[in-house]
Amino acid sequence: MISATRLLVLTAIGITIGTIACTDAGEITGKPPGGALLIESERDSAVEVDTLIVGDEDWLFAKGADTTAVTTWTVGDTSIIRIVDQVFARVHIKALKVGSTTITAEHDGETGTLQIVVRELTASDTVPKVEITTNLDSLIIGDSIPFGFNLVRRGEYLLDRPFTLTLSDSSAVRVLYMNDPLVDPHSFWIEGVRLGTTVLTVRCACVSDSLTITVHEPKPMVPDPRASRYEAIDLGTLGGAAAFPLALNDSGDVVGYSLTATGEQHAFLWTNGVMQDLSPSGAHSEAQVVTNSRTVAGTSEIGGVVHILRWDNGQMTDLGPVGSADRQAGVVGITATDVVAWGDSGSAIWRNGVKEFLGGFRARASNGRHQIAGNLGNVPYLWDNGSLMALEIRGLPSHAVDINNEGVVVGDTPEWTQYWGVRPAITVWVNGRISRTFGYIDPVAINDPGDVIGQSSGSAAFYSRGSVPWEIPSLGGWGGTFPHDLNSLAMVVGESWTAGKTLHAFVWQVSDSTPIDLGTGPITAARNGSSAIAINARGDIVGWVAPCTTPAGRCTELDKSHARVVLWRLKNP
Repeated sequence: MISATRLLVLTAIGITIGTIACTDAGEITGKPPGGALLIESERDSAVEVDTLIVGDEDWLFAKGADTTAVTTWTVGDTSIIRIVDQVFARVHIKALKVGSTTITAEHDGETGTLQIVVRELTASDTVPKVEITTNLDSLIIGDSIPFGFNLVRRGEYLLDRPFTLTLSDSSAVRVLYMNDPLVDPHSFWIEGVRLGTTVLTVRCACVSDSLTITVHEPKPMVPDPRASRYEAIDLGTLGGAAAFPLALNDSGDVVGYSLTATGEQHAFLWTNGVMQDLSPSGAHSEAQVVTNSRTVAGTSEIGGVVHILRWDNGQMTDLGPVGSADRQAGVVGITATDVVAWGDSGSAIWRNGVKEFLGGFRARASNGRHQIAGNLGNVPYLWDNGSLMALEIRGLPSHAVDINNEGVVVGDTPEWTQYWGVRPAITVWVNGRISRTFGYIDPVAINDPGDVIGQSSGSAAFYSRGSVPWEIPSLGGWGGTFPHDLNSLAMVVGESWTAGKTLHAFVWQVSDSTPIDLGTGPITAARNGSSAIAINARGDIVGWVAPCTTPAGRCTELDKSHARVVLWRLKNP
């Protein structure tokens, strides 16, 4: 019996199982698919002859047919195979008795056939196949990688079958359960302990699968020579242990917050090499947006309520809270006349200091044309000079994320897909109508020409204004890439894992085969990581550097309480 302890250290999992025949099933041969349409099994798209056992059910798909138009399906011998259901280019079938027949799909004058063989259940069908899903073969000392496997029998994933997991050298790595083994018995962490190589084997009955893991030292950090294009500047603090950036203007001025010598958090404006304290004494504040003329807006907690503040030439104006008693609030946009912010109860815009409450609408972004993109519940909206318009959607939930200076909004709305069902797709709206959808990942930002960036679980992509996708590569690590901003030159910034398992700030363009690793700038202390959060029209980048909080050998989590602000200023734009 497997223990329910969450972090049980394993050198082997041994479980006795009953005797099961291990002979392979006979090879089934027959005529491969024919016709202009290609019929594939959704259980295994690689088979040329779909082999089923009496009682089995399967879904077939006519590749090449219009997925939204009717496809006609017919079976040669309906006593062997019965059609259960049809959904456009897909058909649901069931095996009734032993035999061989064909199924035919017809669409728009084109046809395709697939031979189907039905046989009886044999002893070998009860033996599950072991499939290790981890495709990594090395890790560094002190690092952990996820490890998993599946036990599959005739397309069914089994969680209740006993298995053994063994290591040829348990001194090189150790295995930890990732989750409660009674709920998820096939997911683990593999941690590198010392230099060496081990073979990890998973066995169920008389079938097995193996993975060879090599543990090595961390690779030495080699600076990216392309980072020399930038002058890296440590912006300092207001006397405390940390500072954090939140925005950057086209002149290279930076706003954010910093700790003071007494430990208070104050808003700051950095310009011309000087960090200016914007906060009234004793206030907990942060500066969140800045114009090219150095007008700043942000928030401050006053009497337990978050107020919206505006600074013009260093002079502060308290605009008051968004609602009546906001505990959380933020500024999403600023112009020479406007400030746009959200709070617990909704959003507001101040025009020349006069507040207009926008109701429960939650602002996400604004532009210089008095337009605001946001959401009311799970419905995206565009506020346009006093008029609130619901954006066209294809289902719920849908969301608006960003808006550019042309009034084009990016967000997501659900789309039906052939293989994955309903999934949220990146969506671009023009004048409230859906202009295009692409990429089943989370939208992040849109620039003025209409380029879009997105990411999902470390997989990042750049979509040109024509929806052409480019993958944004990592800095060499398997952990992924996380973009945060892009400018009108289609330069993308964010953070990515390096081959040495360290989070580093990066900048990338389509012309780059790999992102430029910005490193940690002037902060040279050991075990630091970095992130880039914004880029301006010129190509200057602002981000932060902080110490690692993860164990020796990797640097994938950073301590913001000791962050330093770094400006990477482009030397020759």
